Amino acid sequence: MNVTPIIKNTKLETISNIHLPQRKQAETPKIASHFATLPNLAYGKHLINFTGNAPMITKATVLSPDGHETELKPTKNGGFIIEERTNTELIYGNNAKKYLENTNTFDRDTHVVFPKKATGKVTIDGKTTEIKENTAFVINKGSNAKFEVTKGYPMLMASDKNFDWYSNYSNQSDDQMIKNKYAELMWINARLYNGEIHKNKFDQNVVNKLIEKEIVDVKDNDYVKFKHYYVPEYQAKELEKNGFSKEEVNSLMPLYTSVRNAKMESKISKKGTRHEMSDEVIQKLKDEKVLHKSNIPHDEKVFWTKDFKNEDELRGRLDRNKFSDDEVNTVVSAWKQDNKTGYDLTGLKFLSDDIAMYSFDKKLNNWSLEPSCWVTNSTAMSTKDGKAMSLGTSMVQSDIEIPVDMRKLHSSEKLHKHPARDDKAQSEVYLVTSGCAALNILKDGKPTVKLVKQGEVVVINPGVVHCVNSVIGEYEQLVSQIPSAFQYGFGFKEDVDENGYDMDALTREATTELTEVKKEIDKEPKVL
Repeated sequence: MNVTPIIKNTKLETISNIHLPQRKQAETPKIASHFATLPNLAYGKHLINFTGNAPMITKATVLSPDGHETELKPTKNGGFIIEERTNTELIYGNNAKKYLENTNTFDRDTHVVFPKKATGKVTIDGKTTEIKENTAFVINKGSNAKFEVTKGYPMLMASDKNFDWYSNYSNQSDDQMIKNKYAELMWINARLYNGEIHKNKFDQNVVNKLIEKEIVDVKDNDYVKFKHYYVPEYQAKELEKNGFSKEEVNSLMPLYTSVRNAKMESKISKKGTRHEMSDEVIQKLKDEKVLHKSNIPHDEKVFWTKDFKNEDELRGRLDRNKFSDDEVNTVVSAWKQDNKTGYDLTGLKFLSDDIAMYSFDKKLNNWSLEPSCWVTNSTAMSTKDGKAMSLGTSMVQSDIEIPVDMRKLHSSEKLHKHPARDDKAQSEVYLVTSGCAALNILKDGKPTVKLVKQGEVVVINPGVVHCVNSVIGEYEQLVSQIPSAFQYGFGFKEDVDENGYDMDALTREATTELTEVKKEIDKEPKVL
């Protein structure tokens, strides 16, 4: 499910898609460019002020393809097995707090999310870091970390193993289509991590003015790069000094800030190891400004001056600088062994040998440069050596306190299902921590409304037809995919023809039921 992360105090009748442009993670630049005129908004996730989330899971069920549900039994940890083949356990609330605070060494691959109203501390390698709300951790089996939950209710998923077929969809796949998709991701990310922005992301008058005032450099005709990536506050003042109006500054600063954040967070992509490169070759690379100069002894670590979109771009740069064929091959080999450009590094706040920390508030859709609802996905790094994660989680938060038709928030939300094959399958897990969601599912072949109230978990098994019809807030959901698969980039989502189903009638039914549920929610005590 792809939906907009945040909507803040917006009247229903004023909502339109221009405010909520959350596109699929795996769209190509050609497709995404169709939406290039949409404004890049600062959604203000930190402005949502929930009065309290559910402290525990009150009900957990799993839906089968015929629409019937089975209640899950709790584990000894107070969690639930949400995917049997990988033995993935979900734990939330006070039980998750207890699990985290009693664990020093993680004996399973573990995925931890501190959602809205949840904060804490984590100590890794003797260093303690504050955990802000909307933060996720990916912890590899055998890692040591000590968590303290100071407020709110975290969620965690722990998995014993992965699917045997999952590597077929990784960046090591032998399938040419999958190789091409990862090559496309590298190309897009290299632009982003270098701070280059396609011209069509700006208003035409604004981009012309940026070029005329020499605030940006033009790259390959269609891209621009700011000459200086100042802190946003200073950049805004500089733009005003150069004759940009308040409206123009306000229109481009969210995009500027997002790209600057991505550029800063992706510095790891420019760090490598010398491998077989000789001292002479390294010095030559520094002289030609392919590598940064550094004081690291023996140049065991090297720092590339830019992210290269692919091997051909690097070879071309070296050829132009008169490197021999042997030197070129040696340099390219070293670069390929360490290249991190194919990973989603947006929102990356911490990375060790076996633990990664991501900020939801700074996650970016690499294709559209819009805020992403996915705090983790299968292209995000979980270790310094480039291991990716097999679990992905999206977050949706809204404080609209009337029923909202999801189609008004996200026009492409419709009935769909995920594959259910021996060699390709995906489960989707909905955890509603606050408010209520109304799903549409097919039960015995007929569409019906399924409510998911705060404190409830629903596991959507592979092959189950479903969609989110409407939600009501204060609302927060965590939706996890097992396994994550490049956000549907490899055919992990199949739309279902809605002809023959009265979706408007289902929405009316959902609205009525959500309104009644909200009355009950408002009676419950709030956790401040």
